[in-house]
Amino acid sequence: MRKNLRAGGLVVALLSCALAVSAAQPNVSDLIQAVRSGDEAACTQAIKQLIVQADKAEGAVPALVEALKSDSAAIRALALECLGHMGEAARPAVPAMVALIGDPDAKVRRQVIEAVGEIRPGPEVVLPLLVQVLKDADPAARLRALNALADQGEEAVPKLVEALKDEEAAYWACLVISEIGPPAKAAVPALVGLLGSEDLSLRREAMLALAEIGEAAAPAVPELVKSLDCPVNNTPATYALGAIGQLPAEAEAKIAQNADGADPILAAVSAWALARTKPDDAARMQKAVRLLVARLMGDDPKVRAAAAQALLDLQPAPEIARPIWEAAIENAEEEKVVAALDAMAGLGAAVVPRLIDALENEKTRPYVAYVLGKIGPAAKDAAEPLAGLISDPNPQARREVLFALARIGPGAGVAVPKLIEALPKAEGPDCYGICYALGSIGAAAVAAKPPLHGVIDGTEDESACLFAAWALTQIDSQCDVSCAKAVPVLIRALGDSAADFRLHAAEALGRLGEQAKAALPALNKALGDGDERVRQAAAAAIKAIGT
Repeated sequence: MRKNLRAGGLVVALLSCALAVSAAQPNVSDLIQAVRSGDEAACTQAIKQLIVQADKAEGAVPALVEALKSDSAAIRALALECLGHMGEAARPAVPAMVALIGDPDAKVRRQVIEAVGEIRPGPEVVLPLLVQVLKDADPAARLRALNALADQGEEAVPKLVEALKDEEAAYWACLVISEIGPPAKAAVPALVGLLGSEDLSLRREAMLALAEIGEAAAPAVPELVKSLDCPVNNTPATYALGAIGQLPAEAEAKIAQNADGADPILAAVSAWALARTKPDDAARMQKAVRLLVARLMGDDPKVRAAAAQALLDLQPAPEIARPIWEAAIENAEEEKVVAALDAMAGLGAAVVPRLIDALENEKTRPYVAYVLGKIGPAAKDAAEPLAGLISDPNPQARREVLFALARIGPGAGVAVPKLIEALPKAEGPDCYGICYALGSIGAAAVAAKPPLHGVIDGTEDESACLFAAWALTQIDSQCDVSCAKAVPVLIRALGDSAADFRLHAAEALGRLGEQAKAALPALNKALGDGDERVRQAAAAAIKAIGT
């Protein structure tokens, strides 16, 4: 929710290209006259050029304020965009900009939010504006308002409490409060008041907002317990009670029953809530983990995602989780195991510390390494423990460890010494994997150039040579020695029967630029390759090499 929805600098750059602005840019005074000319085309072009010069166009603010009154929605929106790019210099225009929040054109209303957000006139201006926008029928405008309100954090809470009293804005205010989380505790009484709403969707969002506030939402517990009997909202009610950390006796009995029920999502959330409120109860934790792992192996991706998040939150002790995981993996079909692991990977960096601990388990190590690889660069903290497993006796574990290091990429530089140490003794897939990891790490693996040269010089395995040559082009594409060794290998690979090998060879040659001129005949031949990707890569390589 908090992502900036527009890369302002990129917009300016693109507009600059589109308008073909010359080194001698139009004078701001002339552009101001064009804005005021009354000619729509001239005005539009002038504002676009002012956007490019926004950092030195403060004098255009009055003219742009006049443009906000234009009959053309396109000009009004463009003027708002220009004022937004000016930042604080456009503060005098804020009242006129805010007045357009009720504009009949949705694009103009959206632009008001973005432009005022860039000027940052202060919460006393921004918050009332954003709360008003929550009533907007335009989903894009509401989304921008939600983003901006969540960014305001605790300062926004008083206005959000007011919005909770408005039928049109309450639903959206709940979404923002969920994003703000514990700092929004002042909204608890108003949220509790919504738990009796006839609008079940609004009631659900109020429960989820209370859940994100957490322990401070304890006053909501009695009303949440009542909702356990609601077939529509019993799941969010259970989630909120678990997040708050309180399960009265009557609620606990119902939730325990639901944990054994047929509804997979409700069962997963119920098991989580039971274990979360009594984390020291080993029997309860064991039951919760067993159920959640079973749900993680299920067919519904939403259930898998919920179960993965619940397991991360519970953080069960290894002696509880390990045997359950081992049994589940041993008895499950491979595609279900992969789906479960992908759900865990979806948690991103948050799950990495737990996965690092889990690498100690030999039986599940290949699966844990797979998840770390799926997480990719965000798993960089696992690079060192993974490096210690490069020579694991289990070939499946070695393969997944090497792929994980490759997918972590430059952040796995700490693994380079271990990879170099293992390379001279590696054969077949192990050699390919080490070369792939070193190449993916890139410049940080510069110390690996000599052993990679040794692979090319010392083996007849063409696949190993190709992986080594590819890695060298990734690590240092300007090294004369590396280029001399890599180019003949890559030329041969352009004739390989595997299209992926031909593709990577063409791409690698392109990285070498002029130093790969010897490959031009083979690349020209590859322009007729049966695989379109190879043809495109060959054309790009020829352009990079030059003639």
